[in-house]
Amino acid sequence: SEKQQSEKQQSEKQQSEKQQSEKQQLEKVKSEKKNILEANDINLKQLREILEKQKKNKGITEKEQYELDKYQMKNLAGVLQVVDIVNRKFSRRTKGKKLSIEKEDLKKGLSQVKKLTGLRGRFEFLKEKNPLIICDTGHNAEGIKEVLEMISKIKFKKLHFVFGVVNDKDPGKVLSMLPKTAKYYFTKADLPRSMNEKELKKLANKRGLKGAAYNNVALACVEAEKSAKKDDLIFIGGSTFVVADALKNHYK
Repeated sequence: SEKQQSEKQQSEKQQSEKQQSEKQQLEKVKSEKKNILEANDINLKQLREILEKQKKNKGITEKEQYELDKYQMKNLAGVLQVVDIVNRKFSRRTKGKKLSIEKEDLKKGLSQVKKLTGLRGRFEFLKEKNPLIICDTGHNAEGIKEVLEMISKIKFKKLHFVFGVVNDKDPGKVLSMLPKTAKYYFTKADLPRSMNEKELKKLANKRGLKGAAYNNVALACVEAEKSAKKDDLIFIGGSTFVVADALKNHYK
């Protein structure tokens, strides 16, 4: 009918306008981030060059090349904006006296984030070989997507995935993203919010993910290490709490 046709056209128009608005907002954010980077005279290429210089001078290890990994880079504009605000406020309060964070200090700090802050669990190398073991606190679809992209850049034979989630979030979307070729060690962190490992295993099995269930993270990590060959990769994640348990109880 004409009414249905009109409603369909109206719906398509609204959808098109919404998509256009979202695109404009995204472009605005990109522009703002670009301006912040330029205002601070810092870009990603410069930061990577700093890491390369440090590597040649034996200032960082192989695993620390990931210190400014892809998704941490995405937070850089926000960091620079905060520094800019702090610098301007200090400048006003001290009547122009030099109490600001200098650009060279900022670059140096950004190149040594883990060393200076004690930050852990962000694509952290727990063991560098025989087998390689990495953990990351990414726990939603966006975070897991970034994690999988990072993993795809690493050479290994088989992926062993120690995985756990909380029970107040639907893990369906994340589970659907995980590789079916990996071997899974479904587990739970030591807190009430954790999803039962057997329940998680059932949900994962429905999506073609195979593995066994373990009632604590340390046990899952032990079993993964027993099963993995020297050229394999063990990854620990799915929840910040799973990573915390692994760091606390198994990889101190």
